Amino acid sequence: MRHAPDIQLIAAIDDTIRRMRLDTAGAANRFRVLWASLWLVRNGILLAAGGADPMLRRQTLFVAAIAAGAAVAAWVGHRNPRARLWSRYLLLVDLVVFFLIQLDSVVSSPATASTAFAPAAFVAVLLAVTLMHDGPLVWATAGLSVAFTAVLGWVARLDATTVSTSIIVVSIASLIARAGERQIRSMAARVGRGHEARTRLARYFSPQVAERIALGTNFGHEGETREVTVLMADLRGFTTWSEKLESPDVVAQLNEYLSRMVEVIHQHGGILDKFIGDGILAWFSAEHAGPNHAAIAVACARSMSDSLGALNLARANRELPPFDMGIALHTGDVTIGDIGSPNRREFTIIGDTVNTVARVEGFTKTFGVRILATSATRVRAGDGYPWIATVPLELRGKSAFIEAFSLTS
Repeated sequence: MRHAPDIQLIAAIDDTIRRMRLDTAGAANRFRVLWASLWLVRNGILLAAGGADPMLRRQTLFVAAIAAGAAVAAWVGHRNPRARLWSRYLLLVDLVVFFLIQLDSVVSSPATASTAFAPAAFVAVLLAVTLMHDGPLVWATAGLSVAFTAVLGWVARLDATTVSTSIIVVSIASLIARAGERQIRSMAARVGRGHEARTRLARYFSPQVAERIALGTNFGHEGETREVTVLMADLRGFTTWSEKLESPDVVAQLNEYLSRMVEVIHQHGGILDKFIGDGILAWFSAEHAGPNHAAIAVACARSMSDSLGALNLARANRELPPFDMGIALHTGDVTIGDIGSPNRREFTIIGDTVNTVARVEGFTKTFGVRILATSATRVRAGDGYPWIATVPLELRGKSAFIEAFSLTS
């Protein structure tokens, strides 16, 4: 199990690089068609102006071959994107053609031929290969570039200083190209690891908290006081229900329920604080949910009830008994902070508001209602809901009764 995430990460990085190669190879094919076409137009103008130059005719045939191959590769790659991966090796063909054009120039007209064109062309191909993110292709291009540079220098009878300088320039470009290719892969790996870290964190924290952890944001050990609306949901009869099932079935069905509820909470901008067995503790603040976080929390509770109804329909189709739950809402001040020991900390909320909502939730079963909110939440959320007043609640540890209101889902 320990190595599974690394294997998945490597596969994700390889897939990303493969897609980058596809895109770059497609762009390279289109660029190859462009420059080969322009070169053919240039040669056509020169031939028309200067008559039948045998060397220019031969070079035109070389470039025409590249243009035709590039056009075919672009067409095939458009119809079958996977074929673009193979077309990146056409850069080696370009390299050979550049060499042959330069060699033909040196042999045909040694006095006027310039050998500067070949190293420049080789370096250009090396840079293009770097964008292909393919180490073996970089080394193959580098080896051919050095060899072709040496051959051209020998055929042109250049002095040792000029030849060695050209070889050194091409060799340095080869090393830079290889380093660039490795840097691109390393950068992709770092991005992949960052994405994997966020994916792991998202399994255990709300998106807002996961992002803060991934960015290394200090949560503040001293804590801060903030008004929030706290939501607590609990499955009814879970203990009795779970005793009749095998452990894997309990976990699978509970995960299905929790997954649906958490998705709804996140959709409404709520922060999942923790699971308490089959219970859910979440909260809504002005920072994440919006200024009227109480109304948003109420809307979330109703959506959770609707989602439970849809889940029960799916369970009925599988001949499973329906779930039932109670949801409590209370608005008030809480302390938010990074709480725990030096070895185990938790970004959570504490305070009387949390204790109150936990005790209010127990009355949902007493009154036989799905959603129960305190007067603090009812006042902040507004009158746009079908509130029904219940008898005042006597909560353990509270000297005064608390007004509560049920809400039809």
